Amino acid sequence: NKKYILGLLNSSLLDYIFKISSTNSNVNGYEVDNLPIIIAPEYIQNDIENLVNKLLEEKQKQDYSSNLCEQYEDKINNIVYKLFQLTEDEINCIENS
Repeated sequence: NKKYILGLLNSSLLDYIFKISSTNSNVNGYEVDNLPIIIAPEYIQNDIENLVNKLLEEKQKQDYSSNLCEQYEDKINNIVYKLFQLTEDEINCIENS
């Protein structure tokens, strides 16, 4: 599911992992290959896909005063944190970095 993968790759967790493992902002294929990707159950993939669709729709409106984008991103991040079974301390470390 491409939108599921899109949601994972743009999550705070994978962004954090990329930042600590990369020396620059240029993304190479081997760096993407080294990111942890969990194949979630279909219902979780569908949840993330639906949120990604809503997020993309909202961004197309270009109404940057809306906080819906941030809400959708937060929901995706929370699903990803649960998927990777992160503790509250780990989540706080990522969120505050």
